[in-house]
Amino acid sequence: MDLLAQYGSSSSEEETVPPKQLLTETVIQKESEIAEQASKDRKRGRDEDTGGDEIQKKQKTEEPDLPDFFNDDTQLLRNNPSAHQGRKRQFPHLKGNYATLFFIKVPAYLSEVASPLIEETEKIVKTKLEPTPNTGYHISLSRTFPIRIHHVELLLSLVRRELEEEGVKPFSLDLGTYSLYLNDDLSRSFLSMNVTNGKLQVCQLINILDKCLTEFKFPTFYKPAKPHASIGWTTEDLSSMQPEVMGEVEQEFEMDVREIWCKIGDQLHCIKLSK
Repeated sequence: MDLLAQYGSSSSEEETVPPKQLLTETVIQKESEIAEQASKDRKRGRDEDTGGDEIQKKQKTEEPDLPDFFNDDTQLLRNNPSAHQGRKRQFPHLKGNYATLFFIKVPAYLSEVASPLIEETEKIVKTKLEPTPNTGYHISLSRTFPIRIHHVELLLSLVRRELEEEGVKPFSLDLGTYSLYLNDDLSRSFLSMNVTNGKLQVCQLINILDKCLTEFKFPTFYKPAKPHASIGWTTEDLSSMQPEVMGEVEQEFEMDVREIWCKIGDQLHCIKLSK
């Protein structure tokens, strides 16, 4: 008893905790530690998830771009008339397609006849005409149309064979009259010199080309064919002036035709007429 009394007396200075209360506090502390640990685990999980998202985003941004042909916007080039002196594309330009035209080259000295004719016409139409460059004079034998690269040699071979079978020989032609023309969508007016002598032979070439182009389902030439060489143009609609701008040139322009040409993209192909 004395020992118990003495123990109890000395412990009372340190506020003795009953066993039941001590157990309760221990349990509460343990639960608190568990809750704190769970909170840390959840936070670490969120950080890992966020880090994973960032890694995925980074990997996504580092993926290589798809080739252009998967992107429709890159395939179709914009129609920008201001970049081509007011001219508009007659068909959409797709990658892998090449603008194609068959024609007869006209010598640069046509400018000696063309320049005074342009000046005279400008006075009538009251509009400035852009002269065709000396190196650009030509007589079209086809419309401009798109062709795929794998069709090029097939078409050229067919044209050469048909010209040979038809026995088309070199010939001479004259540009003896002039008039105004408009393109298909009426976006440009042209002052042109028309083929007079030699028109029959030029139309024969057009018909042969039409036959070849039909095999590939390409567009054929205008009907009726009016072969001509454009010498000047404007973006204004001069259709109302057509009756006033036509006539005979003072001096006919004569030239020889020994070959025809085909421009595909920026490549020129010469097709000789058989002798």
